[in-house]
Amino acid sequence: MTQLITYILATAGLTHIVVYSHIFEWLRELVNSDKTRWLHRLITCPKCFGFWAGIGEYFVVYQYEFMWAAYPFIGSLMAYVIALAIGKLSD
Repeated sequence: MTQLITYILATAGLTHIVVYSHIFEWLRELVNSDKTRWLHRLITCPKCFGFWAGIGEYFVVYQYEFMWAAYPFIGSLMAYVIALAIGKLSD
């Protein structure tokens, strides 16, 4: 059960980092052309990217048992959720 929760949180964290973060804004702008429209849609859609991120995370976490690779994404997601909660509480 712990491995499943780790998998879900890591996939959500990775998805949030790529789709919404400032760090990958340059990538989203880079692929925003007519030739790469499909790729732009992929990395700006949480459901689309989350699906493929989930497949990638599966291979990393379950197949290769690199559980440690999931932790940075979990940390990022948790930091974002906590920051949102603190922001809502201070409003």
